[in-house]
Amino acid sequence: MYGRMQFADFVVSQALQLNTRCLQALAESQVEESPREKQLLRLRGDVERLASLWQMLHWSVGKSVYRQGRVRTDRAVELIGEGQQWVQRAARQIAGKTDDAKRLRSLKRVARGVLAASEHRATLDHSELDQLFQEESQCWRDDPSLRQVQDSDLIEHGIVRAYEKSRRLCAALAAHPESSKRLRRARRWIRHCVNHLELLQPGLSAASKAQVWYLERLQATIEKQSVVQRFLAVAGRVEQNKGGKDFARVRKLAAARVAKLQSRSNKLMVGAFELDAQAFSREVGAAVRKLALQEIVLLPLPNQSPPAPGAAGG
Repeated sequence: MYGRMQFADFVVSQALQLNTRCLQALAESQVEESPREKQLLRLRGDVERLASLWQMLHWSVGKSVYRQGRVRTDRAVELIGEGQQWVQRAARQIAGKTDDAKRLRSLKRVARGVLAASEHRATLDHSELDQLFQEESQCWRDDPSLRQVQDSDLIEHGIVRAYEKSRRLCAALAAHPESSKRLRRARRWIRHCVNHLELLQPGLSAASKAQVWYLERLQATIEKQSVVQRFLAVAGRVEQNKGGKDFARVRKLAAARVAKLQSRSNKLMVGAFELDAQAFSREVGAAVRKLALQEIVLLPLPNQSPPAPGAAGG
């Protein structure tokens, strides 16, 4: 492309930077016998950011392009995994501030069983992951349709849609906090919402940055709920043929913790979703304009002639 940068060009450039970061992290992990947990979390986070960019484009590009992109990011997340630190994170959440020695001993025993039953990748499949990121980079670099999306479509059908979905799903979760399906969906969409606003951070107003503060903390709280629920699901399978006293104590402790987390979520939602869709759309549009993308001139690609005078955008 040649001319003034559009928002779609900016999204593509961010996707390419994320892919480069993923490839660099993958190369760094090859020199170690096993990947560190922090490396896995950073790599997984960047892949999830890529998935959020595909969500932003979902309604604006062909189904085939979108599906192929999501297949790549979903497969990369599957290959990266989460290590085993999630078990310790869940146990800390469940323990909370309790000083009940009997319950804490039960939690420790149940956590050992969950840890033993959890899948753990000693090494990454560097070959397949490298291939996935190379294919992802090539798609973002070479598919012209990704750069031809109108700003309004990216804002309304991508960013605002994720915000509205997050608001509805978080409200549904508040009404049914025991629902694993509602928790998974709320977690997925608020992650998209936070990732989109992270992209716009340089152009956000002070009010929007305050809203992001609430959204990020709401996301973190929902992540905590999710890891506790996952722990209980695995523990239930591990403990089903045992006496059950340890699991009963842990389940009671976890229920109290989830109730506190949900109460925190309910309070955070007030600030996170203070704006309605129209007001939020105006804030996002203003943030995109403040990025001043039109001031950036794109150079022609190799073997591409510049346009005739006056043909580039202004």
